[in-house]
Amino acid sequence: MSGDVIIRKQKINIKVGNKKLAFDCQQTINEQVSDELVKMYERIFPQTTHPDQYIAIDSIKVDLGVISVYDFQNRFYQLIEQQLLIELRKQFEKSPELTTVSTSYTEPPLDATEKEAETIQYSSASAQESAALVYFLEKGFYPWWYKKSKRKTPDEILKGFDEIQQSNFLIQIYAASKKLSAYHEVQLIKRLSNYLSNTIYETLLISLVELQADDRIRNNLFLLLNQKNQISQYFHIPVKIFYQEFIRFFLLNPELENGIKSFLASLNQSFPLAPEDLKPQAKFLEGLDEHILSILEKKLDPFPELPARVKKSKSINLEDPEGIYIENAGLVLLHPFLPVYFQNLGLVNDARQFISEEAKVKASILLYYLQEGTADYKEWEMALNKILCGIETTEVIESEIELSEQEIKESKLLLQTVVGYWTALKGASPESLQETFLKREGKITFKEDFWLIQVEKMGVDILLERLPWGIGTIKLPWLKEIIYVEW
Repeated sequence: MSGDVIIRKQKINIKVGNKKLAFDCQQTINEQVSDELVKMYERIFPQTTHPDQYIAIDSIKVDLGVISVYDFQNRFYQLIEQQLLIELRKQFEKSPELTTVSTSYTEPPLDATEKEAETIQYSSASAQESAALVYFLEKGFYPWWYKKSKRKTPDEILKGFDEIQQSNFLIQIYAASKKLSAYHEVQLIKRLSNYLSNTIYETLLISLVELQADDRIRNNLFLLLNQKNQISQYFHIPVKIFYQEFIRFFLLNPELENGIKSFLASLNQSFPLAPEDLKPQAKFLEGLDEHILSILEKKLDPFPELPARVKKSKSINLEDPEGIYIENAGLVLLHPFLPVYFQNLGLVNDARQFISEEAKVKASILLYYLQEGTADYKEWEMALNKILCGIETTEVIESEIELSEQEIKESKLLLQTVVGYWTALKGASPESLQETFLKREGKITFKEDFWLIQVEKMGVDILLERLPWGIGTIKLPWLKEIIYVEW
């Protein structure tokens, strides 16, 4: 198949003898780099691979040494191509292709040493999808290397797993959960629940239980799963909430003694029954396993203290220094209109502060409508939306939150207002504004005490010179951090 080359970051370092030459070199590269380098990459990187294979090259360095001004002006990309081919051959010799394609993919750590970084990984398409899904469940957005043109929704990925892929996915989920605080682990599980039907959820949980080595613990887990309907009815919760609590509890406490009793005590703490509800609930005890029945008929002690990792409180996750790659960086253009827009919809008070956490979530979905023109939002495309509304990027956006007719009406009015004020657009449609400016690739990074948004440049950006408001520095009243924009 035709190979897609996705590059996270590229740097070109050139040392010259004077400022004028430095300026000329920079101008030449700025004018040609996006075009010429892309053509070169598509020409020299492997164009035909195994139909189910991905090749990940962590890093590669090309040194042209000392070259003349003439060579720079006439042979620069040819010299890069020659040297790049040499370096690629070296790396492929160090990491020859495997006879079988790996079923897992691991992104290299950002602090990898040069020796660790100079490696090649071979993985399958399903392994890439599984790794991308785990990344999304943990962080709330897909990784930079999961290309939009081939991107699947979480439920499409989950439905495509066979038994082996399902087991590998669960192992990845388990490993990811061990790195997280309790709060962020709960977010991971809640996000997973958003995309699972009860049937797929139970299939995954059965696979998870079968990974348990201890026969006694495994039998206890199966016993609880088999009694899910009665236990759910007893505690007045949907079966899906039972599944969510089940996986959360046993990821946090895989070797907890008295697992059944502790799990039921945990449910009792999360969903306590009032004394007047106990008698009516007795009907749901019929058909319960005798061991579970004996526990529920007794007074459940409070759930015991959990390890320190579990007791970590929610904290703002300001992301890694490499930043988040986004596809809606142009949303920042709308910043002057947002306070009044949200106030008209009753989401912020007179002090321009959000009235609730639910209001923040609704605001982030409204921003999605502004960028896409649809209320069918996709959480993995909403990292910037969350940040603009003061929501942590790992926070789950529940599925199926609907917009009212009034909210849609106000959103359309806002887009029309923006087009009206920005006279350089000459009456362009709101759809043109969305496609040309709002849906723009970029990167957002947290820098000590402010956010930096870097927006991909295009020729049409000359119209920004006639924008009636500034976008270089943004201060939204509900955000503590200032946002700086490079566009």
